[in-house]
Amino acid sequence: MSAARARRLVRLSVVGACLLLLGASCQSGLYSWGPYEDGAYHLCTDFVDESPVEVLAELDEHISELRDRDRAPAPGMHAQAGYLEYLVGNRDAAVRHFEAEKSLYPESTVFIDGLLRRMAQP
Repeated sequence: MSAARARRLVRLSVVGACLLLLGASCQSGLYSWGPYEDGAYHLCTDFVDESPVEVLAELDEHISELRDRDRAPAPGMHAQAGYLEYLVGNRDAAVRHFEAEKSLYPESTVFIDGLLRRMAQP
């Protein structure tokens, strides 16, 4: 087997495993995604039609509801909220959301620390 073919097979295996895990986590009911997925999608596709402030309000409300029910937000939810806070100029709130993401999901530490470093740059 050629090296290129072996790399392609490994990539396909990794992508397949990731999709399988994603599907399993979505079906398990482990997380409550609430408006997170739709909000992220609309921000990427319809940025003009949907204000980051509106999406952030929905996301913050959902995170508060989850907190009241002692449930953890889905992975990436605090990171998305932090990004939206940053977009609207609320740097302190952005940092709080990024730190919450790291606290809940330590595997995101390298990514979140990189975001925080970039935010600190002038």
